[in-house]
Amino acid sequence: MEKTLSKAKAVLADAEDKQISNRLVKIWLRELRDLAYDAEDILDEFSFEVLRRKQQVEQRRGEGSSSKSEIETINAKFQELIEKKNSLELRENGADDGSRKSLKRLPTSSLVDERVVCGRAQEKEKIIQLLLSGQGCDDRVCVIPIVGMGGVGKTTLSQIVYNDSRVVDWFDLKVWCCVSEDFDVVRVTKTILEAITMKDFN
Repeated sequence: MEKTLSKAKAVLADAEDKQISNRLVKIWLRELRDLAYDAEDILDEFSFEVLRRKQQVEQRRGEGSSSKSEIETINAKFQELIEKKNSLELRENGADDGSRKSLKRLPTSSLVDERVVCGRAQEKEKIIQLLLSGQGCDDRVCVIPIVGMGGVGKTTLSQIVYNDSRVVDWFDLKVWCCVSEDFDVVRVTKTILEAITMKDFN
């Protein structure tokens, strides 16, 4: 499954660019996202089962075969999606002619067109409830991580939560800060301060 996921990740950058104008690519990304969620659930269950069995003195033969079968099914579906990428003309690392060996993500903003966002209502509500309730927060800071493989819509989910009217009304101050692949804590802190104070800290 790891090799299959690597193949999918290799074309995500190109797919993210093309989904804006290509409906089939958008559908392909949505299917990949849903399958990635299923895979994460299965792997979590499998990891839990492994830990549970380690704590048991006696193990029953064949235990855990259901999880193994589910993993094989998920992997087969991933293979089908990988084969589809050829018909969609998706190139690895978003390269047009092989000349671009790497692709850096462009900075994001808080702007999003919610009319084109589908299938995120449940996740959006969960995060908003966490924000408004303060669950899992100490006296200093509250962090709500949104994790997943590239291209599944983490940034889009963050954007629709950020712009929700309940979140806007709840917080006195909101700042959107894009953290690039080349993480620099000083640069990130400076960006946040500049957004808050509207001053240049160079």
